[in-house]
Amino acid sequence: MNTMTICKDIEALGKETAKQFARLAEQYVTQKGRFTVALSGGSTPQVLYKYLSLPPIRSEIPWGGIHIFWGDERMVPPDHPDSNFRMANEILLKKVPIPDENIFAMPMKETDPDRAAEMYEAAIHDCFDPDEDEIPVFDLILLGIGEDGHTASLFPQTAALNEEDAWVAKNYVPKLDKTRLTLTFPLINQAKNIFFLASGEKKAPVIQGLLSSTQPAMHYPAAKVKPVSGKLSYFIDEAAASGLPKP
Repeated sequence: MNTMTICKDIEALGKETAKQFARLAEQYVTQKGRFTVALSGGSTPQVLYKYLSLPPIRSEIPWGGIHIFWGDERMVPPDHPDSNFRMANEILLKKVPIPDENIFAMPMKETDPDRAAEMYEAAIHDCFDPDEDEIPVFDLILLGIGEDGHTASLFPQTAALNEEDAWVAKNYVPKLDKTRLTLTFPLINQAKNIFFLASGEKKAPVIQGLLSSTQPAMHYPAAKVKPVSGKLSYFIDEAAASGLPKP
């Protein structure tokens, strides 16, 4: 099931997404004692993280039951300006009462990307303790959408797009000449809830392509996000929605 929420601007988008995050967190912690979420990098999620750290939403979230992971990471130290962990830590995690043992950052002190991917997959396995041949199910995965249709660090024409077995993979991105770590589609698509966040006019063409019944835009990596049994929710601002048909 897919839903779409169009917000006036990026601030309204961040606030609305924070409210929905808080609602799910309360629901899952009440039902099963914890809420597992994978965070996203990028500029739009920063506004979400800001509102999660501010009253009144901050006090509505059962932080002791939140388990935090990341959807992707750059191969940089955790204190590097480009680190997705650093961004979320500075804007959100340092400002809320979440236990340190509930924060599962990608192991960026490990400089070998193959080894780092293996280590993070092992950390996910240990936390979820799935049965043999079972794929872990996150309660929520946050994803951005790039102007080229990439999501997490799953970029067009890169090897990790075709990964069928590993939950975490290294992914060399030729146009950036960088290697990144990313969750893969087999893991992402098992999630109970996936939030796509997008803002700005530059995102309008890819949003139009992803949501158009006449233009499926299957060359966009984001088009491969198809929850097996979960819910996919788009949170976009009016600028990103500018290419969509008017209701």
